[in-house]
Amino acid sequence: MLLDQRTADGIRRGEVTLAFRRWSSPRVTPGGSFLSSVGVVLVGAVDEVGGATPDEARAAGASSVDEVVGGRTELPLFRIGLSWGGPDPRDALSADTTFTAQQLADLTARLARWDARTPWTRQTLELIRDRPATRAPDLAASLGRETASFKRDVRRLKELGLTHSLEVGYRLSPRGRAYLDRVGGGDVGVLTRSPVERPVPEHPPDGRQHPLPRDATQDAGDLRARDERSQAADDGLDDDEADHYLLDVEPEGLGDDRCSEPHGDPPEQDQEHARAQAGR
Repeated sequence: MLLDQRTADGIRRGEVTLAFRRWSSPRVTPGGSFLSSVGVVLVGAVDEVGGATPDEARAAGASSVDEVVGGRTELPLFRIGLSWGGPDPRDALSADTTFTAQQLADLTARLARWDARTPWTRQTLELIRDRPATRAPDLAASLGRETASFKRDVRRLKELGLTHSLEVGYRLSPRGRAYLDRVGGGDVGVLTRSPVERPVPEHPPDGRQHPLPRDATQDAGDLRARDERSQAADDGLDDDEADHYLLDVEPEGLGDDRCSEPHGDPPEQDQEHARAQAGR
């Protein structure tokens, strides 16, 4: 679900409590949450409606009913309750430069899994370190990669608190720099640690939330998993592709790119909504 900056700021202040979207089917789940440019946004009731009242339009930050019920009128209209749920948990994580031995092993194990098909994580981190504030297409071209897939992978690193998005390009977070400093000596024993050596699995076989304390990386990832895992499955994605789907939720051009939407071009009706909001 895309939020323009004006709407996101209104949610943060408690002034915007509703949103209206024309979707073929709901794309958010009641009781779920997602990340935006102002942090966590909580999803309340999601109802298919026949229209909106003037009071509801004002609660959505609009000046008229037409603003919230327009667009592709052949699609159903949904009214979504929204509220602010707190700051983005990735912000605190990205500022944390300390690693316990277990945290370092867990992080390198996760990156190793991502590198299983084609290694890219270390190369990408070092490229962003050496070329901060460089356009994503230029960074991707220097690696012989397509821009879209490169940006998806950078956002996966951001979920771990290792990178920050800038108005143009990226930079390493303090945690990202600390990580490269820790593994800069090329400790093969750390970098090639197998995920199966982890004492606690990331996804317990019984599917329940793990009883041990969770870090901000897990919390941030779960925000998307609760709301969008089922949609990824509906789209016929396998587990690896679904991971990209859930993590790639930040199209450029809205805020600092912290929006919630599956990767690729936003749906046409959301593009129309974003353009209408930007023009107000």
